[in-house]
Amino acid sequence: MREIKAKFYRSGDIVRDIGIVYFYELLMDLKNELEKSDYKLKFTCELNRNYLSLESAENIDPKYISDYILENQLFKVFKNGKKEALEKIFNNIDNLTYVNFIEELDKSSATAKQKEDIKKDFKNRRFPYVRNSGKYGLNTSLENMEINVKNIVDTVIKSNIEIDKIDLEQYEEKDSVCNVCNINKTTKLDIDLRERKDSKYNFLFRGAEKSGFKRSGQVESNICFECEFFNLMCLLYINLKRPMVFAYTNDLRELAFLNHKIMLKRKMYSDKSFYKKLLHEKISSIRLYRFDIDTNKGIILKFDSIIEYKELLKKIELIDIIDNYNFSREPGNTKNLGKKMIDNGNLSNLKELLLDNISFLKPSNGTSREMDFVSSSYNIGLYIKLCWIVDGGDEYKMKNYTESNLIYSRVGKDLFNKMTDESRRKNFSMKVIQLLKSNDRTQLFQTIMHVLVSNGILIGDGFVEGLMQSSELELNTNVGLFIQEIMK
Repeated sequence: MREIKAKFYRSGDIVRDIGIVYFYELLMDLKNELEKSDYKLKFTCELNRNYLSLESAENIDPKYISDYILENQLFKVFKNGKKEALEKIFNNIDNLTYVNFIEELDKSSATAKQKEDIKKDFKNRRFPYVRNSGKYGLNTSLENMEINVKNIVDTVIKSNIEIDKIDLEQYEEKDSVCNVCNINKTTKLDIDLRERKDSKYNFLFRGAEKSGFKRSGQVESNICFECEFFNLMCLLYINLKRPMVFAYTNDLRELAFLNHKIMLKRKMYSDKSFYKKLLHEKISSIRLYRFDIDTNKGIILKFDSIIEYKELLKKIELIDIIDNYNFSREPGNTKNLGKKMIDNGNLSNLKELLLDNISFLKPSNGTSREMDFVSSSYNIGLYIKLCWIVDGGDEYKMKNYTESNLIYSRVGKDLFNKMTDESRRKNFSMKVIQLLKSNDRTQLFQTIMHVLVSNGILIGDGFVEGLMQSSELELNTNVGLFIQEIMK
């Protein structure tokens, strides 16, 4: 059997391209669901630089996709809209599905009036932000909306993979091409076979730089079915993921990464191999868009700024440090404060914030709190990393420096072996950290040397110079490496 392939190309339009990226995520979720249920349909999808590919060894029935949109995605939209009311009735609304919802509602302790109102809203579920649309909103019945979704998915998928070559004859294909993708032909008739007209209720995006959707609202449509579909995918993305900002770059893979890990304001983590891979692509910049949702005007996209990619990468790494730092008091508020400093570019205060909180103190019922060696040592490693990032260095420079200055780790390890009393090591570590905070280099040097001499520790060449004649970055690194060994 021949292999079935579909390709959806990046167009440079932010709405269509983010719609493609979200469609990829939707397909991956659908694929996982089908595999769990042991469905016979097997397909693969891959996000490439310029297109999304969909491949299968057998015919791809678009019904799987449209059913998933209607039963999974739009049900999530419904739950989002009724979240407060549903959480008063159900212990865990995540367990509610399109299939079991009515049954679970009937079994619940909700009043008859509550059940009636919720069932009415359930029947009124529609695509978000196109409430008054005659195809996907309340200006058509639920049944017609579902038919329209099934038809547009069927047309978009089959016309792309050319199963029995679906032409647009029934929709009266025109000679003009879509003003969004500049690839596909437009039609005189709509997906419901009525005369095709654009309005703000079909394409809600306005004011987007280089966006064909902003020209919608004309009497005669110049937007193809494929772009209309990806417009719907973008609306789902906004409703279900709740992004604060759109980020755009000329690569679908990077587009997915940026919008998923950064713009959704989720807890971020460091994927160094992927960061380096993106850097090798030599990305110069990223365009950022903010948007407002206006009931009358639609979704208004506003060009915000251009961020150099390396600066954005720096911001990712700094936020990653904040997310993983161990704060003793009010960790949530302190992390938010640190992230605001990153957003404002106030990195000197960020360094002070982390240094002030470098000692992690265990919770205690008494008046005194004891230092946690493991968490504090981890904080020191993160603080050193932050110092190098703020100073303009990178991971390689930091690694090379630490490897060429192992004397501080060695001396710290020797002191650890000699100073067997943990309470003494904790007191000494606390004192060194306090002196590092006070920026009293002379007192810091005298304190360290006094303890080393008292314990008979040999220091070796370069140790003194690294404390007294080094830069601030080198001093923080050297003392950090020294203290980390004492805390093990």
